[in-house]
Amino acid sequence: MKSRANAHTITPESMYDQDASKEVSAKLKCAACNRTSIFRVPWVLISPPGERPPSDGDGILFGRIFRCKGCGAVDNYVVPAMTLVTLTAEAIGSAEGHGSGRVQMGVCVLWDGTACRRPTQGLDHLRKLAGKSPTSAAAWQRLGNLCNRYELYKEAVEAWQKATELDENDFESVWSLADYYRFSHAADAPDKATHYLVEALRRLPRCEVPDEERRTDFGFSLAEMLLEFSDMIDAPAVLMAAWGDGKPATRAPTIHVSSADLGAIDNEDGLAMFLSRDDLVALTLGHEPPKDSPTQLELLIAAGGIDDAGKRPRGVPPVVATRTPTPEPNQPCPCGSGKKYKRCCWLSKR
Repeated sequence: MKSRANAHTITPESMYDQDASKEVSAKLKCAACNRTSIFRVPWVLISPPGERPPSDGDGILFGRIFRCKGCGAVDNYVVPAMTLVTLTAEAIGSAEGHGSGRVQMGVCVLWDGTACRRPTQGLDHLRKLAGKSPTSAAAWQRLGNLCNRYELYKEAVEAWQKATELDENDFESVWSLADYYRFSHAADAPDKATHYLVEALRRLPRCEVPDEERRTDFGFSLAEMLLEFSDMIDAPAVLMAAWGDGKPATRAPTIHVSSADLGAIDNEDGLAMFLSRDDLVALTLGHEPPKDSPTQLELLIAAGGIDDAGKRPRGVPPVVATRTPTPEPNQPCPCGSGKKYKRCCWLSKR
């Protein structure tokens, strides 16, 4: 990612965590038919005044593709002056710690540093990159991420699948596929979700996660998926793991091997912390419950995912928490918005 001037650079993917229970309304005018309409989006990214190159146009990236209800034009609009003023004021408020936080100020760049001012522009650019480098798993992964962000799910799935075929160590694309199929209504979705979940566990120990905050995010997401999987099936679900001791490499490392009955785990955060470790050796799922309980892994998870050496992902404080039930996709969202969970706070986790 390349910084421009002093502006804060942001990728569309980093906007996933914005609260989707409420949306931003912006009045836009279609440049093709001059129809004015209210455009509702989950988030908006606006370039700081004075740091907007002429080529950036209005300097605004919306969190949804604009489609004119009158003529059907796609991403061809004009931002009225009053809309620009309103959005800029809300972005300044977010930067100062008040406001909704759904309008942020920064320069949006794609993963290769290219500025992005329209969703379709960003999508077209990443499609070209994938076409020019068809054997690059990273190019397909990023295309899938952006397609998913802009609700082009079929193309996202195809891109992620291509990435997983190209790179045996691509964990993120497999994780994305597992997460997608969790809430898909396709008849084979449960089987595919299970397949990709097991594959994500297999790949996690050897994947190269760019930063530890991201690894922690993956750990918490996988923990939620695993416990949902355990609740969904009739047979026992058992996590089998091998991990190191977290001590300095001054001698041959000690490898611990143990298992945990997911149905008996009450500390979801402890499971997440364990999955966030950077000394994992192997992970898989089985259905044979441990003969002796509690096992070493069950005790470790109950203690917060930290071993005797005090090992935890660097920069992450210890946590002690209990599991909270996850709503079904069609149940009301617990945030109180009145929307279904799959259309509300679940979106902020993607």
